[in-house]
Amino acid sequence: MYKLILASQSPRRKKILTEAGYLYKDLPVNLSETPDKNLNLDEQIIKIAREKAEACLESNNYLKNQSYLILASDTMVIVDGVMLGKPIDKNEAKKFLRLLSGRDHFVKTSVFVLNCQTLEHIEGIDTTKVFFKNLTDNEINSYVESGEPMDKAGAYGIQSLGGTFVDYIDGSMNTVVGLPLILFENLLKKNNWSIEETESSDNLVQENFLKFKNIFEAELLRNNQMKIGSLTKAKLLAVSKTHPLSKIKSVYKKGQRLFGENYVQEANLKVEEARSEHLDIEWHFIGKLQRNKVKDVIGRFALIHSVDNLDLAKKVSSIAEQKQLNQKCLLQLNIGSEDTKSGFSPVELLSCMSELIKLPNVTWQGVMSMPPLTEDEQKVRGFLRQTKDVFEKIKSNLPKEFISEWKHISMGTTHDFKIALQEGSTFIRVGTAIFGEREYT
Repeated sequence: MYKLILASQSPRRKKILTEAGYLYKDLPVNLSETPDKNLNLDEQIIKIAREKAEACLESNNYLKNQSYLILASDTMVIVDGVMLGKPIDKNEAKKFLRLLSGRDHFVKTSVFVLNCQTLEHIEGIDTTKVFFKNLTDNEINSYVESGEPMDKAGAYGIQSLGGTFVDYIDGSMNTVVGLPLILFENLLKKNNWSIEETESSDNLVQENFLKFKNIFEAELLRNNQMKIGSLTKAKLLAVSKTHPLSKIKSVYKKGQRLFGENYVQEANLKVEEARSEHLDIEWHFIGKLQRNKVKDVIGRFALIHSVDNLDLAKKVSSIAEQKQLNQKCLLQLNIGSEDTKSGFSPVELLSCMSELIKLPNVTWQGVMSMPPLTEDEQKVRGFLRQTKDVFEKIKSNLPKEFISEWKHISMGTTHDFKIALQEGSTFIRVGTAIFGEREYT
C-alpha cells in the first residue's frame, strides 16, 4: 500500500482525487513548462509531467526509498497540430478563443507516476475531442475580462465559465479538466500499485444516496406508484458521468443497479471494468450520441435515451443489424425548442414515427426530454406535461404490436424530479443529489 503525493497545485486535480476517495498530500513544484520542440506533442507532454515528478522527489528528500507514489500531470490544448499554452496576456487569450470558436480541438493530458521506493514509473496520455460553439466578440471579451482564461491552457476552463462555450465533447471530461482518473487507475492496476483511500468520500456518497432514495420513494408513495403490481413505478437512474467506478461501487453496495453515463469513451471503460468485477449493473446511455460513436454504444447499454434525429435512428438500426442484436432506445424531444439542445420537435417526431417503427433491430420504448432550466414551477410542469402528451399521442397511433414496448418517459432530474413523477416520468435521472456537486457538466 502506497501513500500518494500530488505534484500539482491545481485545485481541479485536487478535487478529482478527493472526490474519488484518495488520501494524498499535495507538494507542488515550481517548474518551467516550456515544451521541447524537438519532441512530438505526446513526448512533450509526458516529459513535462516526468520533470514535475522528478523535481518533486528531489525537493523532498524524505520521500526517497519510501513507499510513496508521486503523481504528476500536464495538459495541452491542440488545434491543427499546434499547442496552445496559457495565454501571456489578454490579447493572446482573445486570439486563442477566436481560433477555437465554432470548431473542434483536442485536449491531451498526461499521467506520470513515479515510485519513490524503486524509481520505477508508469505513464500514459488520454485525449479528448472538444467541440466549441460559435463565439461572438462580446462573449470573448467578457470572458477574458473575467480573468478566468489567463491561467488555463487554451485560454478557457471547461469546469467553470468557459464550459458555456463547449457544445459537446468526445472523450473524458476529467481529461479536459486536467486529470484522466480512469487512465490513472488503470495504470496503477496494471502495475499492481495500490494507494491508501479514505472511507469518508465513500460514506458521504452512500449517505447522499440513501437520503435521496428515501425522498424518492416517499414521492412514489405520494403518487401511488408503489402499489403491488403497479406498472407505472418510476425508476431511479443514478447519473455517474465524470465520477469514478469507486463512487459507483459505493452506491451499488447500497442496492442501486441503474446508472447513466454521458460520454462514450469514459462510459465504456467503466462498463468493461464493472464487467470484470462481475457487477450486475444496468447501464443507460443518456448523453449526446454522435454518429461515429454509435458502434461503441450499441449492445453495451440496456437503453439509449438520446436518439435525437432520424438520421441517427437509421444509423443505430444499421449498426444493430450488423451486430445481429436488438437495441432498446428512447427518442429525445427538444421540448423547449432550445438552440443549444438537440432533439425532435414534437411535430417532427409525430410525423416521422411511421418511418421510425419500420427500422429493423431497434425497439422504441418511449421518449426523453430535458426541459429548459427555470425556477418557475408552472413552466417546468408545462414542459413535462408536453412531453407526456407527445408520448400519449404516439402511443394512441402505434400499431398494436408496438404498444407493449412503448412504456417509458425519461424526464426529471435533481431539481424537478417531484414534478416529473407527478407528470408520469418512468426514469428520474439524478446525479448531483447522489454524487455531489461537480465543477463541470
